[in-house]
Amino acid sequence: MTRTTRLMAAAVLGGAVMLPAGLRAQAASTVMLRQATELADIKGDLKGAIELYKKVADGPDRAAAAQALLRMAECYQKLGDKDAKRAYERLVRDFADQKEAAVARMRLGAPAAATASKGDRAVWTGQHVDLFGTVSPDGRYLTYIDWDKTGNLMVRDLVANTDRPLTNNVKHSEFGGADWSTISRDGSQVAYDWWVAGGPLQFELKVTPLSGSGVPVSRVIWRGSGGDSIRPFDWSPDGRTLAVLVEREDRTSQLGTLAVADGTLRVLKSVNWRGVSKAVFSADGRYIAYDLDAGDGSRHSWVYVIAVDASREAAVVADASRNTVMGWSSDGRHVLFASDRTGTLGLWALPVDAGKPAGAPLMLRSDFPSAWSLGTSSSGTLYVWKRASAGVVKTMPVNLESGEVGASQPAFQRFIESRGRPQFSDDGKELLFVSCGPTGGGPCTLTIHAAETGSVRNVTHTLGYVQVPRLSPDRRLIATNGSDLKGRRGLYLIDLQTHETSLMLTADDANRATFLDWTADGASIIYASGRQGQRRLIQRDVRSGTEKHLALLQGCGFPIRIAPDRMRYGCPLADASGKVTGLQVAPLDGGRPEVVFKAAAGEDFSGQWVWMPGGRGAILKKQLADTKEELWMVPFSGKPTRLTIDTGSWVDPFFDIHPSGRQIAFTASAGAPGAEVWAFENLLPVATARR
Repeated sequence: MTRTTRLMAAAVLGGAVMLPAGLRAQAASTVMLRQATELADIKGDLKGAIELYKKVADGPDRAAAAQALLRMAECYQKLGDKDAKRAYERLVRDFADQKEAAVARMRLGAPAAATASKGDRAVWTGQHVDLFGTVSPDGRYLTYIDWDKTGNLMVRDLVANTDRPLTNNVKHSEFGGADWSTISRDGSQVAYDWWVAGGPLQFELKVTPLSGSGVPVSRVIWRGSGGDSIRPFDWSPDGRTLAVLVEREDRTSQLGTLAVADGTLRVLKSVNWRGVSKAVFSADGRYIAYDLDAGDGSRHSWVYVIAVDASREAAVVADASRNTVMGWSSDGRHVLFASDRTGTLGLWALPVDAGKPAGAPLMLRSDFPSAWSLGTSSSGTLYVWKRASAGVVKTMPVNLESGEVGASQPAFQRFIESRGRPQFSDDGKELLFVSCGPTGGGPCTLTIHAAETGSVRNVTHTLGYVQVPRLSPDRRLIATNGSDLKGRRGLYLIDLQTHETSLMLTADDANRATFLDWTADGASIIYASGRQGQRRLIQRDVRSGTEKHLALLQGCGFPIRIAPDRMRYGCPLADASGKVTGLQVAPLDGGRPEVVFKAAAGEDFSGQWVWMPGGRGAILKKQLADTKEELWMVPFSGKPTRLTIDTGSWVDPFFDIHPSGRQIAFTASAGAPGAEVWAFENLLPVATARR
């Protein structure tokens, strides 16, 4: 702790140290910032937070003032107030030297200013920002996926703030969809993987030009057999090969290189089922740095360097922490990696010679915002993906008779990293929700909030990932789809008394079992199994494993919901384009389905829905233009009513209604929704960073 920090801490804690005027102002600003953030994020008092932020913004501490203006603008946005724009404009005008100005500039939709070309800065922010692409060598372009509308591979011009498709879907799943992509070292080509629509599951790896104004013509260089898929990581410096990960249908994985000319695959190493999160060529093309989990059951990951001819390999970072490859230095002498070895995430550089460690790692940044690299530019700027703000699971009062949602003060809220997926217990006494790491994958934490006592407890389990868990009616068990730490996918049971996790049923590609709900007595689960057109509802006893078939699902999309009385099920109906047009309900014993709601012409519902209390209707999300949504209450006998809740900050599609009908649970962004791409310059003291 520095002398200044110690003095400030003493003042904040009521110590007897007399601070200089400048430090007193700085300490006061720090305290007010913290208080304002607690008001906004914990208590939901946005107006109270704004008043405190205004005081900090008008104070003498420029760094604190810039932070206050940014957070104040986010509060205004959540209130739907036009003053958000004024706050952003003031931040850009009066605090251009602060990093928050770059965020404000992007949110105003203005091109990046020349004066902001150095230092740490946000280069793209919003709800379309994703983590599936890489940056071009000149730092101008970034590839990503249009998840909202088409599934196309896209390229973002980070200077002009424009977007262009590189594939030709008009709607989702028309010809398939893109996934991972990487831009070549000379900036001329993009390699990307694509799943093919219209037949058996198949994946391809394609290469397409980056230049031009229209949709370019792609070339297939690899085609998987069965369910084998491929992920491109990086281009070799000479542009002849790609570093790739091939994931086989049997859940094995192989790290290798792929020849761009003819698609010849050379396997360098077979790796565990989790595969590799990042693999990057060195500047001379002789080595590949990659990260890999330390072993089945481990939550630690190590960094390796392997020769491209597979002649030698070394674990260059191997300790009890999570370590992720971020890139190489331009001269090939350092591997950049993110690590939580100090308790918080930091950015490190390890000197490497001939593929082996050549010294101790050097900490470059002690408080780094992300372990997800989008590559580095030729100038040495590192680009990373991060969430714009934390997610928070909330419950809010709601009146289903009037369609109104209560005051902005939440009844309960808890910060999470991702997912959320809150579910009330049958009796409404507990709320179960999930947090699955910053990128949405595992490891996942399960948390239960008890409404009567206000207590919050984490659930002990041995799963790496969970999907949509549900408490049994007696609140003693949890059932969920998920995968364990060895990658075995299935339907799992978690005993809240014995803390045991057990596999009920394997749920792989051959048996697409999807857990739906519990029976009323809690002795059995109900799940859907089979492929489209042959999908059935099945009831399975959790102790004996005996099963019985309930119904053949006719024309059902997901999600399929079991009614509160456990006598019926419901599911969305969709047209040929995939647009949700209505909702149908049928008896669980296999009776004839009945369409209970039909959308008007031109209306589109997202598919996410829940039953109203007592099963007397449904609450559905209605899709509007520009990815906006509304929440509608649809009684099965009555007129549909729009709920007044603002879903603009929601970051997870799942929501739930309390059995009493007086609360709604959802996951929202604590600040600005979406994600951000940040650029970090001047990382290494001597050598500059290279992709």
